[in-house]
Amino acid sequence: MTRYEVAGGRRHDYQVCSDCGTVTEFENSSIERYQAELARSMGFTVQSLKIELRGGCNRCTGPGWLTLSSNLESSKY
Repeated sequence: MTRYEVAGGRRHDYQVCSDCGTVTEFENSSIERYQAELARSMGFTVQSLKIELRGGCNRCTGPGWLTLSSNLESSKY
């Protein structure tokens, strides 16, 4: 079970390293605006939103580390 604390009542999102487990909090107003526009265009009312990016931090990534783009390029649809 993953649990993150809400800091100061504001919304924030996370980057989580799949190797070492480091959690980094981030905010991005562009993502929030896009999410609101997308929901509005689909006639959807958002009650809550959590973005959690999983991948590798700078310490853990290196040659041979798999990324989403490399996985997509190598898969056959």
